[in-house]
Amino acid sequence: MEVLGRTRRVHLRDKVSLHEIAKRTSLSPNTVRDRLRVPREEQGPTYGRTAGFSKLSGLVAELEQALKAEALRSKKARGVQRVSAPIEC
Repeated sequence: MEVLGRTRRVHLRDKVSLHEIAKRTSLSPNTVRDRLRVPREEQGPTYGRTAGFSKLSGLVAELEQALKAEALRSKKARGVQRVSAPIEC
């Protein structure tokens, strides 16, 4: 967001060219152009991740239930079980 505000300010107030801003910020001229075209209230790049199928999507309910059960256990009962003998490498 800082770079976006700075590029807009330099372009509008200081009348610096689009290509000069691209050189200074090491951004593509197309990126600078796109950011300057966006209305002020809609500033900021957006990224929307599409909801997709994953390997764990079928187990979501079971995993949530297991995490809730784990949270109710005492701190000593939680965590990794300890090995009695050290593992040699």
